[in-house]
Amino acid sequence: MRPILAINIALLTEGGCRGRFAAINMALLTEGAGTEWPKLQTSMNRGVNENAALKPDTIPADNHNAPTTVRRPERAARANGVPQRRAPLLRCRRMIVDLRERLARVRERIASAAERAGRDPSDITLITVSKTFEPAIVQQAVDAGALDLGENRVQEAAAKAFLIHGSIKWHLIGHLQSNKAKLAVTTFDVIHTVDSVALAEKLDRLAAEGSRNPSVLVQVDLGGEAAKSGALEAEVPQIVAALDRCKNLRFRGLMTLPPFFDSPEDARPYFRSLRRILDEINLDRPESAKLSDLSMGMSNDFEIAIEEGATMVRVGTAIFGSRSAGDAV
Repeated sequence: MRPILAINIALLTEGGCRGRFAAINMALLTEGAGTEWPKLQTSMNRGVNENAALKPDTIPADNHNAPTTVRRPERAARANGVPQRRAPLLRCRRMIVDLRERLARVRERIASAAERAGRDPSDITLITVSKTFEPAIVQQAVDAGALDLGENRVQEAAAKAFLIHGSIKWHLIGHLQSNKAKLAVTTFDVIHTVDSVALAEKLDRLAAEGSRNPSVLVQVDLGGEAAKSGALEAEVPQIVAALDRCKNLRFRGLMTLPPFFDSPEDARPYFRSLRRILDEINLDRPESAKLSDLSMGMSNDFEIAIEEGATMVRVGTAIFGSRSAGDAV
């Protein structure tokens, strides 16, 4: 009798939106045998417990070549007396509506803050911080109009870039290690975290090799926190001079990440200092080479940042919700 290997793969997404995993069922049988298939089931699980409702049924003795069947979760739930879960489609629709509403509220707050400062809201770019969220969720934000996406990790962003579709501009807002510079140049349109002369020169060389021209900003450490990166204020002139020599990078301005405060008003001095540094740099620059961008402000304090001159705000929690306790990007 000839052995047959049957493989059944189900790509599943819990609720249609979050927590995808792949369930792989492999059955080895002997053609003509009338017993149940020996089965090997594995799953690549990401944030979801394995669902017993996905266990395949056995193969009927009179139809050994029939494909393995997977019972629908709602039928299995009814059979086991488990309350039915909300339909995935309805859950997805609700999430899309929530994202649209949150984006609209954030844009309204940006407009109000700009008006208080006598500024044009269209001069402020909302960077939607999508770090740690799965591509399916981020895609819904893109479909709702979030076309500037901020990521902290180079490899995570590179993987998402293959899966998320749209006219997206990718922003690197996390620390850039030198050994990931090449991938960063090919993945990101804007790199906010240049913090040394060596990194600036390496990015310029890699950009030339890859025929790329990413925009860059210098990250300035104004808080002195050990866990955060950035150049000291005294180091900024040397990095600015290095970037002015770079032929393949578009030097646009400065970025900072102040300490987190319960009161957003406490972050104002840091934003004001970054604006002062930018103004001092621009004093000796020709009009055509003046820097215009200040990347500062997150979910907790972006309105204060706008009042102090931010042209880019990095907002995640106010759009996607909290990632974990104490995380307010």
